[in-house]
Amino acid sequence: MLRFVGDQLRNHNGAEQFEKFLPEAGIVAYMIYGEGLVNVGVAGHADALKRMRLAKEIGWCLDKLSDADVLKNFPDTQVPNGLFLLSRRTLLLAGLHLLSNSPLWELTEEYHDNCDAMVEAFELSERGLLDSFPDFCWPVDNLAALRCLRLHDEKFGTNYGSAVEKWKKWAEGAVDPKYGTLPFYVSSRTGEPLAPGRGSSLALSLIELRDVDQQLFREQYRAFREHFGNSFLGLRTWREYPEGTDSETDIDTGPIIHGHGVLATLIGTTSANLAGDLATFCNQMGLIEAIALPSTKNGMRRYLRGRVLLLDALAAYGMWRFPGRRAPARFRNCRVRRRARSSSSRRSWRFRF
Repeated sequence: MLRFVGDQLRNHNGAEQFEKFLPEAGIVAYMIYGEGLVNVGVAGHADALKRMRLAKEIGWCLDKLSDADVLKNFPDTQVPNGLFLLSRRTLLLAGLHLLSNSPLWELTEEYHDNCDAMVEAFELSERGLLDSFPDFCWPVDNLAALRCLRLHDEKFGTNYGSAVEKWKKWAEGAVDPKYGTLPFYVSSRTGEPLAPGRGSSLALSLIELRDVDQQLFREQYRAFREHFGNSFLGLRTWREYPEGTDSETDIDTGPIIHGHGVLATLIGTTSANLAGDLATFCNQMGLIEAIALPSTKNGMRRYLRGRVLLLDALAAYGMWRFPGRRAPARFRNCRVRRRARSSSSRRSWRFRF
């Protein structure tokens, strides 16, 4: 799947497809692809030569995120180029250091400098909140930055825990009193929630949160599962909004079909995987396999004939997630089986352990 995504990005202007779903198309395309490469490299199946090739490809993604045409769209906030871009680039740097013990010297220096800039900004912030873009603060991007700091601590023995504790203190008072979930959008100055949690944002927040604070991750996943869980023809999906609330579609939500959030479901498979909720993960992957018309050609797997690259990228990303904590054995044996039901050409799909 990653080979297909990489081929589309390199040779077929694949990043432009992301503009149909997400506003920051270029950075999101290369971020998901780059993190997917890291996932493969640290999953325990890559030898030294393969890790070297993966590291080279991640370096290509980093070059794309440093392009002048990309940077001009991301003005400074409390950190250079805003927290959205800085945190995503630093996550790729963190992944590169997990894959290689000797990355380029300048990339190691940038990793140190980025983390120093973020922790200094967190310490100067009264609430421990930083803006993704000028005057726009999303908790999910703050979690991505805090995850970078945690990974840096693990790799280099630094102690950036004060930034994490400051953010957690804010989070304790910011959860929705009705649903128990983190807000979607807040004021970085006052810490006041300005919009309640949404399914796609909460699913992505959980991916970042798992390495920031395990207890908060478990609490948020329980609330997410209770209030945003949904089903379609007996198969599980995730809602973009809790049941009974307004289901408005905008550029951040992606498509919403009768309450089922397309982006929330795609990203939520990874959240379920990380939470060890294997029944939900396999059920949702079964839904994707059943309706997304998977096919393989020239060693590259794709869905919907490759016409929706975001689906392929998120599915590949969700299979594994760094920093390489391997899933239980029963998940590693979870796979799709295809069998003929009769002598006709019809096929049925099922997930098996």
